[in-house]
Amino acid sequence: MKELNRKSGCRLPELDALNASFGLALMAVVDRTIDKWFAVNPTADDLAKEMRGPRPNCPNPKTFTAMGKTGEQAAAAPVVPQYRARPLDGVWATAPYLHNGSVPTLHAMLVPQNDRPKKLCVGSRQFDPMKVGLDAVEMNCATGLTTLDTAQLANSNRGHSFEGTEANITKLPPGVIGRELTPTERDDLIEYLKTL
Repeated sequence: MKELNRKSGCRLPELDALNASFGLALMAVVDRTIDKWFAVNPTADDLAKEMRGPRPNCPNPKTFTAMGKTGEQAAAAPVVPQYRARPLDGVWATAPYLHNGSVPTLHAMLVPQNDRPKKLCVGSRQFDPMKVGLDAVEMNCATGLTTLDTAQLANSNRGHSFEGTEANITKLPPGVIGRELTPTERDDLIEYLKTL
């Protein structure tokens, strides 16, 4: 925590690693990994600053409450239940998608969940520039690749789906986050995501 405070001005409480939350520990590890990369890959200061981005590597004060050494909340402010989504910068290069990597392309992310590929080859480096993601939907994976079957336990690619015609988000069924996109809307959204 001391290092995050020193480098990013986070103003975190001074906790040892055993009393830090998993999120803070992960932030510290990521920070050290980034520093190591720059040490191994010398980069001009202005380019390094641009690559690191404008946000400091600190927890969001709206969603983070520090814990004391015994596990009580150190701050009196209430925890506001919010989810801080990761930035979409470079999302075109981060396939496969979903928490378990079960959706190979942005195109497949934006179709109804039942239309997504049921199997894909994990480990492929073939990029599909039209659908934006892994060109890895095959029934027989090449040597060195692993088949991800979405019917297997923990491999589901359901949820976060755009389907149906309901526009009122309060009436959407579980797993559906919006109405089905038209092919033009889907293509336009993919073209926009390519620019991030």
